[in-house]
This record gives sequence, C-alpha cells and structure tokens, in this order.
Amino acid sequence: PDLWAGLQPALLLSSNPAIHYTVYDVIKSLVLASDHMSDRADAKLGALSAFLVGLGAKSVATVVTYPLIRAKQVMITQGAEASSLLSTLSRIYDAQSVPGLFQGLGVQLSHTVLKAALLMAIR
Repeated sequence: PDLWAGLQPALLLSSNPAIHYTVYDVIKSLVLASDHMSDRADAKLGALSAFLVGLGAKSVATVVTYPLIRAKQVMITQGAEASSLLSTLSRIYDAQSVPGLFQGLGVQLSHTVLKAALLMAIR
C-alpha cells in the first residue's frame, strides 16, 4: 500500500472535533437557556445532561464526516488504485450509492460516541 494513501481525508477529518465541540456548545447553550440558567456565569450541565449532549454532538460530527472516514479506509486498503479523495468518493457512490458512503457507520458510532459522551460527562 502507498505510504501517503488516505492523507487527504485524514487532513479533512481534523474538522471532526471542531464540529463536535461546536455542536456541543450550541446544544449546551440551548439546554441551559431552557433551564433558565444561561444568565449565570457559572452555569454548568449536570453529568447526565453533559453525557446526553456529548452523545448527540459526537453523533452529529461522526455522521457529517463519515463519508471521509469511509473514503480514507478505502484509500488505505486500495493504495494506488484510490488516487484521490474525490475519485474514491465517486467510485463508492457509483458502486453503492449513498448507503455505500455510510457503510460501517453503526460500528463507528458505537466506537466513538460512547467515549466522547463519557468524556463530556466527567469533564
């Protein structure tokens, strides 16, 4: 396999934490506002609320970036055959349509979402 295979999507996947924390902050603000706590400077979510908000935020970030994760996996396993990110995404889409871009999403969600939610709850 090519040493640099999968570099393009890996670089773009650095947006996943930014999406995660942005969505987390937005949902957190909405939850605090609904509890009429947003006017307090020290307003914090409880552990359960933080867990659930973290669960939702990481789910959104993972679903949004999953086609890049899938393309990265394909590019790494196919090496030189997968020359660019766009051609890889196009080949996946042509062969399997939208479900092909999200093949394995359930496993990825179960792998990452629980860890991220626990991190938010204990933070």
